[in-house]
Amino acid sequence: MRVLLICCVALCVFTHALASDIPKAPAWPRSIEIAGWHAEAIAIAVREFRKHQGGSTPEGKPVYGDLRHYSIHISRSNNDYIPLEYAHEDCVCITFAPEFSARDRRAATLGGRTDYGIEVSYDISKRGLKIIKTSFAR
Repeated sequence: MRVLLICCVALCVFTHALASDIPKAPAWPRSIEIAGWHAEAIAIAVREFRKHQGGSTPEGKPVYGDLRHYSIHISRSNNDYIPLEYAHEDCVCITFAPEFSARDRRAATLGGRTDYGIEVSYDISKRGLKIIKTSFAR
């Protein structure tokens, strides 16, 4: 009986020690502050993305997938890759990156296309708030 009690206590301590080694997921920040024109640029990019939803490739894969399976990244546009007339202006790049499905993970999918859709980026100018370039990842 005594040995059984010691084994149970040891098992509990060992299990607790293992559980404490598992890192927790990063917490969301309480708030994220972005400039108003960045919010407008995101709205324009989402509107353009939704215009093209519903299409598919000849293989049946979605071109622009369900936005719930995408993450949105915002960054400064690289002046080397936007039209020269906008190189000296404030521009942002809004990228829609699709999540990896279970099949994509098993197949070690690389590139900008997953089962959920294709990766697309919109460069948007602050002046006029218009899309100046659309690009797709490979």
